[in-house]
Amino acid sequence: MASMRNVAAATQHVDTHEARRARLDAALGAVREAEALSARLLEKQRLLDEARREFQAALDGASERLAVIPVEQFIIQGIRAVSDAVVAARDAIFAAQKALQSPDPDPVRAAVAAATDAVDAALARAESEALRLRAMTDLDECERTLGEVGHQVHEGGFGDRLDDLLRLGEKAISDARDRSSDPDVALLVRATRGAVDAVNHAGEQLEREQERKRAEEKARFNKLLGRFQRMDEANAGGGVPKFARKAGGAAPKPLFKVKRVSAAPADAPPPAPPPPWIWPPFSSASAPRPSRGPPFHDQ
Repeated sequence: MASMRNVAAATQHVDTHEARRARLDAALGAVREAEALSARLLEKQRLLDEARREFQAALDGASERLAVIPVEQFIIQGIRAVSDAVVAARDAIFAAQKALQSPDPDPVRAAVAAATDAVDAALARAESEALRLRAMTDLDECERTLGEVGHQVHEGGFGDRLDDLLRLGEKAISDARDRSSDPDVALLVRATRGAVDAVNHAGEQLEREQERKRAEEKARFNKLLGRFQRMDEANAGGGVPKFARKAGGAAPKPLFKVKRVSAAPADAPPPAPPPPWIWPPFSSASAPRPSRGPPFHDQ
């Protein structure tokens, strides 16, 4: 009986050891599974955090690009399409910010993509409306310039040559203004460029006509100046023609060639009397005697 109890105790002891070993192996397997699951969860969380950082950076960049749009200027100009596009983009950015709290990255990615597309659409709308506004400003400048060109054309008397160009410029401006409401702003830009070219061509032709007129006036002036210079050379430097110089330039010749006696001044003394002369003369041997005056002198 004692041996049977010993065998039973040994068998029970062996079963207990195997059970413990099995439980230990099961626990170790569970720990390994938990570690693997934890590693997977940590890796998923790491990827989600990186994705959130990337999404947040994309949203920050979209917000910065959206802030560049001068919404107030478009509102002042009466353009509401840009402000509406900016409001839609801001709403999309706000929705993407809320989606960042989701543990699933797919909705976040979709929300960020929608926000980026909305910002791109707002920028495209702002660029399009800026081109439209610039085109309308260019058309206003073209109209003002064409008016100045037309005034100078009519003032200078060039209407017979440039009236057709003025009409073409007016028609180009009118056609471009008809394109101001087209959804495709490229049509308006193309028409505005044609109007600018037409106005510039009219201005260039006006400058050529003015230059030609100045050249003609200069040639006419040079012709008159050369004529007067030739007259001066023919007159030997005198300022009057030859017939005028013959009539009044030299003193007239006297009719009779008579020697004129020079007139003495009224206050001049009378001339001295001539020296005395004795006739017949004395002899050379006798000394001269003093004269009692001229012969036949009345005492």
